[in-house]
Amino acid sequence: KSPLARASIVWIATEYIEHVQVVAVELLRTLAFTFTEEAKTVKMQILNLAVRLSIHEIDIDPINQSAVLTGKQKKQIEHAISQVKELQSYVFELARYDTDCDIR
Repeated sequence: KSPLARASIVWIATEYIEHVQVVAVELLRTLAFTFTEEAKTVKMQILNLAVRLSIHEIDIDPINQSAVLTGKQKKQIEHAISQVKELQSYVFELARYDTDCDIR
């Protein structure tokens, strides 16, 4: 487990989030569970990813676009968005109580 390599992977996903949104969400989900065990650099990149996902939420939400979706598709998208918001809240809460003041 190289912290620099892990941080680099998260940075790449964050930097190119508009191209890899599904991967970014899955990456956030995976890293949220190991957040407290990660190195400081990885934690910073996880927080950046969570923030960028909230900024690019409009892209994740095609309901706001002109596409015609079925009721089932809308519910699936709404469910996915709520999961992302829950993950973000979870990561932000973990960061709030982190021992490192830079993470807080």
